[in-house]
Amino acid sequence: MCIQLAREAVGREIQQKKEELYDVIAKAEKSFWTRNLQNMRLLQHLSVQVNPRPWDSEWRQLRFSRRVNAVMEIAGFIALGGVAGYGPRQYSKCREARKELWAAMMMEEEQEA
Repeated sequence: MCIQLAREAVGREIQQKKEELYDVIAKAEKSFWTRNLQNMRLLQHLSVQVNPRPWDSEWRQLRFSRRVNAVMEIAGFIALGGVAGYGPRQYSKCREARKELWAAMMMEEEQEA
């Protein structure tokens, strides 16, 4: 029972820190125009983890862009998987064709000799 209460307290504290960090970075981005990639990626990740803020247009945009990034990552992995699966098969077909061509050329040379 005590462990569960302690776990819940830690969970609430972590959530509170996420909310605070999101607020601090978002405020700095708006106030000082310090847009850099690391801060924006962190804001995107935090926008999915903080409590919903439908009134905040910045939060909505960050949350949407995080979802788009996640879909693009999945699409990229699928595309790479398709290329990785297709490439070796094509390579082995090319090797076989090259061997057949080489064998045909050798037979032709033997016949001419």
